Amino acid sequence: MEQQLEEVVKHFSLNIDEDAILSRCTICNSPVIPVARENVKNDVPEHIWKHHHIFHRCPRCGRVYWMGSHVEDMVKRIQRLTSH
Repeated sequence: MEQQLEEVVKHFSLNIDEDAILSRCTICNSPVIPVARENVKNDVPEHIWKHHHIFHRCPRCGRVYWMGSHVEDMVKRIQRLTSH
């Protein structure tokens, strides 16, 4: 799949902005906004709340986001795609 993504990026000369990719809700595509950590305590698993300090929420659907390992993996994949 990564090779296919690379081909699409090259074919359409896409300029991928990592910050823009991580700025929208994966459910409804609305821009997410930073929220105070205290405001998500009841909305995320306890271990997430204990280990993370920066959270974002979608104002449209309410989904909460944090910078977990999946985000690091995604950024690495994007960097590989754009480095060719």
